[in-house]
Amino acid sequence: MLVVFTPGCVRSPFEKVPVVRVELSLGDGSNGSVVTVEEFDVTPDTVSRIRRPRDRTYDAEFPGVTVRPTIWRNVTVNGEIHKKVLFGNSASVPYTGAGKYSLVAGFKDGVYPQKGERVHIMVMVVDASGSQTTFSRDIQWEIGS
Repeated sequence: MLVVFTPGCVRSPFEKVPVVRVELSLGDGSNGSVVTVEEFDVTPDTVSRIRRPRDRTYDAEFPGVTVRPTIWRNVTVNGEIHKKVLFGNSASVPYTGAGKYSLVAGFKDGVYPQKGERVHIMVMVVDASGSQTTFSRDIQWEIGS
């Protein structure tokens, strides 16, 4: 068994970590926007730690389709409930026009959604001219404890 050593903890590369699988079907944007969204499916899933997607925030594709999950967590401070926003890792693929796109986005190491939490999935499409369209969907996380 391969074990990865990091300061303060020992983790197996085969440990399951959460991801979101996003399937998109994009239209040609004939309504004046860059694209039209024909299908937008989000599926919570898990993958082994060694196969988890890495952050693509600083090397996103251009033109491209980028997905970023965000966890909306309730935290209590001095007896008051506040929202804490925890940004996940973005995923990006080249945008080639109307068609189907599949992306898998993950979360920062050790910062994972808990069962019942709201996860916001933001998608941004940028075409070759730099024009962009964004859209999003919220899901309730149903995996884990």
